Amino acid sequence: ENSSDILKQSTKREIEKNLEKIMPVHASGAFNQSLMELGATVCVPNGMAKCECCPVAEFCMARAHDTVLEYPKKAAKKPRKIEEKTILIIQNGQEFAIQKRPQNGLLAGLYELPNRPGYLTQEEAIRCVEDMKLMPVHIKEAGSSKHIFSHVEWHMKGYEIRVDELEKNCSKEMIFAKEEVLKETYSIPSAFEAYCVWKQK
Repeated sequence: ENSSDILKQSTKREIEKNLEKIMPVHASGAFNQSLMELGATVCVPNGMAKCECCPVAEFCMARAHDTVLEYPKKAAKKPRKIEEKTILIIQNGQEFAIQKRPQNGLLAGLYELPNRPGYLTQEEAIRCVEDMKLMPVHIKEAGSSKHIFSHVEWHMKGYEIRVDELEKNCSKEMIFAKEEVLKETYSIPSAFEAYCVWKQK
């Protein structure tokens, strides 16, 4: 009987140390196999343990204390953090704007579609593009999407924004690339899949 979280290394080490004391020297393989069989067929993790057919029931402290259902102990997973984002699909003629992500953190160093935290209104999105020294001439909504990472969820909405084809001013963090170059050269993370309109043609 152990009330510690079984996913912790310290708990695993403690259990190993206790088992080493009773492991038969010349039958360690059979001993380990029998423990695995117990876990798979008797002390099943997602249901009621089958104590009535357990070969070691008389030694079981959890059964003696009527705490069978409390094991194995696992700490509850932390809920994923939700991040809201606005994705900007900025098109200049046959070219689309992409930018490089930071060299560390999530999706490090990969190219992405320009985006901003939070949900922007159309007016805010236009202002954002103007701040990039570009001239928006048309904007339309590009729908909602969601992408799940292990610890975070992105909840996204997007805008397709056409800018004046004569405008080539772009920040050093951002480049414009033609559709065929985007398809062949740049690997945009699948989190942005719903907004890679050049792939959907």
